[in-house]
Amino acid sequence: MTAHVNSPAAVCPHFNPMAPAHQRNPYPNYAEARRDTPVFYSEAYDMWFVTRYADVAAALKQTHIFSSSGSVQGAELSPVAQALLQKNIGSATIMVESDEPNHTRIRSVLNKAFTPQRIFKLEPAIREIANSLIDAFSADGHADLVPQFALPLPGLVICDLFGIPREDLPQVKRWADDWVTLLSVALPEEQQVACVQSMVAFQNYLRDQLLQRQQNPREDLLTVMLPVEYGGTANLSMEEAFYNAMSAMVAGYETTTNLIANAVTMLFKHPEQYQQLRENPAMLQHAVEELLRIDTSIQGLFRTTTQEVTLSDVTIPANARVFLLYGSANHDPAQFPNPERFDIQRPNAREHLTFARGIHVCIGQALARLEIRVALELLLQRLPNLRPATSAQPQQLEHIFLRGYTSLPIEWDQA
Repeated sequence: MTAHVNSPAAVCPHFNPMAPAHQRNPYPNYAEARRDTPVFYSEAYDMWFVTRYADVAAALKQTHIFSSSGSVQGAELSPVAQALLQKNIGSATIMVESDEPNHTRIRSVLNKAFTPQRIFKLEPAIREIANSLIDAFSADGHADLVPQFALPLPGLVICDLFGIPREDLPQVKRWADDWVTLLSVALPEEQQVACVQSMVAFQNYLRDQLLQRQQNPREDLLTVMLPVEYGGTANLSMEEAFYNAMSAMVAGYETTTNLIANAVTMLFKHPEQYQQLRENPAMLQHAVEELLRIDTSIQGLFRTTTQEVTLSDVTIPANARVFLLYGSANHDPAQFPNPERFDIQRPNAREHLTFARGIHVCIGQALARLEIRVALELLLQRLPNLRPATSAQPQQLEHIFLRGYTSLPIEWDQA
């Protein structure tokens, strides 16, 4: 799609979400855009960016105008990679990229696994996993939080939820990483093809797991997702079942891993509030909302306009690619007074858009909140004087819409 932009005010030529400075800290750029060009077009990305809270929230609710088709596809695929993907995945769609009526049909299946009652019952298991991970390094006085805790915690929870063997998590992560890379990074064709082949291997693995449920149903999400034509109860095709299982597994650990790492980093920067939470863990439930607001791991997702639409007096044409910037919306002073201030008692922190809004609100938000709360509680209680390591520097994730860390070295006082 080639956009024709008549108003110079609607263009922000220097905005680049993949620039190193933006990757380190996108929030000053967001503030400038909200003030000067709240809705703007980028020729480099052939995309419109929406930065203000009211506009992002409005777009999320207007699903008939802002289609979710392709909502997580940030990079263009080569014809060869696209053909290979089409051959193996076919026309199956994932819930996050579907519009009505398919969205409700798919979501109604997944809803059965994410009821509040089922999530509430997971807390003891989440605590057991978190404690066992901390047990493995607590005597060392140092660790890398991401690979040793923030990643395996939600990863193992997701494995249990889906009924996947825990020992398969490293391989599942490699497949998932290839998928995320394919969606978001401009790769040479050879690497795109390799990532698609990795997706196919992931797909075959999940198909085998689903077929096992045909013979031996279990109390897990894969059994819930087994299609009717294979003896299950789900109103899904087999392609939709494994493609949505792939999507839910990736979303279930990738975003929460980054949220945990971002939260710990934020607490390191605010020792007084860190100490408040350590002394009063009951405050964590509300504090988690402010942590979700101030540095979300999902900086935004994409939409495609079905018709011409106006936001903040800027007209976006039909068939335009639009990037709804949740990270910017969460820092909009019109919604959150003094938005750059971290305040674990902020009254309206829960109004953040980290989990989106409307019919596409994150189906796993209750699980993510629970995992983050338990993770922070146990880290703060069990690792005295937890702090950034002095011997190594953190490494940030480079991604167009995910924000987090691939490495976060930490240290603490040994007992």
